[in-house]
Amino acid sequence: MPKELTVQERASQALTIEHTEAQLAELAGKSADLKEIKDEADYELVKRSALVLRDVRIHIEKAGKAARDDANAFSKAVIAEERRLTGIITPEEDRLKALRKAVDDEEERKAEELRQREIARIEAITKQIELIQETGRPPAGCDATRIQEYLDQVQAISDFSWAQEYAEQAKDAVGEAVSHLSGALNERKAFEEQLAETQRIAALQAAQQAEMDRERAELDKQAAEIQAQQDRIKAEKEEADRVEREKREAEEAKIREAERKQAEEDRKERERLEEIQRQQIAREASAREAERQKALLPAKEKLIAWAEQIKNMEGPAGIRGKAQQQIVADALAGLGKIGNAIHAAVKNL
Repeated sequence: MPKELTVQERASQALTIEHTEAQLAELAGKSADLKEIKDEADYELVKRSALVLRDVRIHIEKAGKAARDDANAFSKAVIAEERRLTGIITPEEDRLKALRKAVDDEEERKAEELRQREIARIEAITKQIELIQETGRPPAGCDATRIQEYLDQVQAISDFSWAQEYAEQAKDAVGEAVSHLSGALNERKAFEEQLAETQRIAALQAAQQAEMDRERAELDKQAAEIQAQQDRIKAEKEEADRVEREKREAEEAKIREAERKQAEEDRKERERLEEIQRQQIAREASAREAERQKALLPAKEKLIAWAEQIKNMEGPAGIRGKAQQQIVADALAGLGKIGNAIHAAVKNL
């Protein structure tokens, strides 16, 4: 029996080309020494080597595509034949499965129905037992009459056939309920007796408190009348004091207003005299400044003329050298600044 080829070996056989793997490696190694292009000859050699490798690569890719196309066509044909052959037996297989499933579903339905009936039976028994237990736990604040009714209901239960295999649990629930209700009934009766006594005492205390409240109210009424009379006397005195205070405050306000008016008139007169004095001082200062400027005018005109002479001064003739001309230019620029400084100083005189 021939050895079965691997997927890689089958791919190598399908990809038929005239070059072996060793030949391809040798072909790729021929240009390994081409590291740098120095001249036109090197450029042409690199170009030709790349074209040779490109042509071989394209040939290999075309062979690979042809092999893949053939493999895809073969795969599609196998899939179609597989579907044709399985299609002959699949309908019968599905029919047999459906027959078996119908039987299995019916058996499962019957089993589930039995299970649900058993669950419902046990739940009914459990709920009945829970009802007995709940009856044995009366609500908080329940009176003795209602607790006695619960006790009578529980004690009336004597047939436990309905509980079937849970009959002992039902009997225990009834016994516990009777015991709990009996204790609760005794406690409630004692509480109600104590409550009645407490209410009787509270009613007696309430009557005594009502009498005390009536007496206290009478005393409070008398005290209120005395307080009202004292408040009236106090109010009359406060009103008289208020009238006297307002009268005194009104007189004081008149005096303060007269003083304020006199102070305002004095201030206005003082400000008027101060303004006359300021105007007189300003006129005298303006006259002195005008006299001073008039006296300075000849000197200021001479200084301005001198500044213009300095600014318009020309350099010496016959200066040829560039360094000497620069000296003259710097000096003239400095004279111009001096002239401007004289002008500015004259304006501030």
